[in-house]
Amino acid sequence: MMQTLAARRPERTAVLSTPDGQTRARRLYRSLGFADLLPAFTFPGAGPSYAIMGAELPLRDGPAAAGRSASPSRR
Repeated sequence: MMQTLAARRPERTAVLSTPDGQTRARRLYRSLGFADLLPAFTFPGAGPSYAIMGAELPLRDGPAAAGRSASPSRR
């Protein structure tokens, strides 16, 4: 889905936020070329910490391109 969302975008970069910590989502984003721009960020209004991540476009091929299942599991 990330590849589809980012495909043929005119922008040179993409930015996203994800819960801070070593999560499966964060590992996936790193495999696509995202890097931490601002870890441990708290949005106004409190709540949990997030990591702000950015990547150059086009994104790298991630795990789905390497033959892994594209559907997430809930472990």
